Amino acid sequence: GGVLPGQGAASAGGDFQNNSLAKRSDLGSLLPPAPSGTVWTAGTVVEVAWTRKAWHGGGYQYRLCPAANTLDERCFQAHPVPFADGTSSLRWGGEGGERLRFNATDVSVGTLPEGSTWRRSPLPRGPWHWETYGPSPLPVCDEPEACRSSTHPPPGSATHDPSEGAYPCTCSGSGVGDLHNLEVVDELRLPANLEPGEWVLGWRWDCEESTQVWNYCGDVTIIT
Repeated sequence: GGVLPGQGAASAGGDFQNNSLAKRSDLGSLLPPAPSGTVWTAGTVVEVAWTRKAWHGGGYQYRLCPAANTLDERCFQAHPVPFADGTSSLRWGGEGGERLRFNATDVSVGTLPEGSTWRRSPLPRGPWHWETYGPSPLPVCDEPEACRSSTHPPPGSATHDPSEGAYPCTCSGSGVGDLHNLEVVDELRLPANLEPGEWVLGWRWDCEESTQVWNYCGDVTIIT
């Protein structure tokens, strides 16, 4: 995402790098299956998680679409997946890592499809000025003093100046949201009437800072 071929690198790191699975300008709805090995049972509670590259605020939904269908917005809106309860978590270090549970902010009025739940991101618009706000939410991974006192943006950001030297931070990130060690964890309650088979789980993020919508997806198998 970020730019089209021939446009060059985008500001603030918004630049997709071609890889063995996808290239710039590919339609996400036409990407080949990538089985994850994840098997879920209809009617049960499952755990999902996501992490952040850019802090654009806003909120998100989880939806499903049968893998054999056309993977478009109409299909995903027909199968919204409700959150299991009104809580969410921040988790550092993956499964088994430090976890902080909090009350989520959910909205079910004015959403699409009608009556579905949209959840506000717990990570607001990111701070660029570390001297005022600090490098990232606590708790953070151990960083050297050079990182804790740094005020210049990391490589990939619009204002990065290579003459400032090597970027001194390794894991806590900065205002652009590179919190590689942090996940937002939610629990979903799968509808009991899901047909068994191959499905695609979609995650839609509606940004607050800009008029951007980001979509990510993963292949799952549903059993009954």
